[in-house]
Amino acid sequence: MPARIPDEKLLDDLKAVADKLGRAPKRAEYREHGEFFPNTLTEHFGGWVEALDAAGLDPDTRAMGEGLEVSCPQCDNENRYSGDREEWVCPSCRARVPVWWARVHRLAQTPVLHKLADGPKTRAELGQEPNQTEREFIDVHRPTTTGPASDDPVVVLYLYGDDRAALRRFIGVNHAFVSKELANGRNPIASDPEGALFQMLVQQWEWMDVKEE
Repeated sequence: MPARIPDEKLLDDLKAVADKLGRAPKRAEYREHGEFFPNTLTEHFGGWVEALDAAGLDPDTRAMGEGLEVSCPQCDNENRYSGDREEWVCPSCRARVPVWWARVHRLAQTPVLHKLADGPKTRAELGQEPNQTEREFIDVHRPTTTGPASDDPVVVLYLYGDDRAALRRFIGVNHAFVSKELANGRNPIASDPEGALFQMLVQQWEWMDVKEE
């Protein structure tokens, strides 16, 4: 297995991207300009905001949806959201809702985000590439390699926060590939083999196998 990437190397690259942009990068911006996958940083530091904090960078949380009218995903009541924290509490049902929901709500009617709101999709299922604005709300699970045509693995796109469902979709559409890679002691998904994402994939694989028995 590849060696774990040192935290210092990840933070130095994150700072380099921030210097290039003149501010703390968003995940989509780091994916475009950085050396590593954003998932690698979130696995190492526990989240994107935590990675920025470890690098001494200050994210602009006000850009995450201040003053938006958003529907709670639990009870559908309309509430006003203030974007000065990581999550908000619905005053109607008291559900704790992550900030990405408020951000996606603002653009929920764009074709790509509307489709992904129903669940993770392959590029073929999505039918079109996300535009630059939509990419700010989307993450990607990529296979580590390309196999023969019979089990050629495919990419899965999903909204931030939908990691577990995206891993199940990745396993579902790449079942033969994932089975072969895990049987050979290899990580089938492009991520740190010692990180939380790989461990989560193994858990979902075992859960799906048990469910099928």
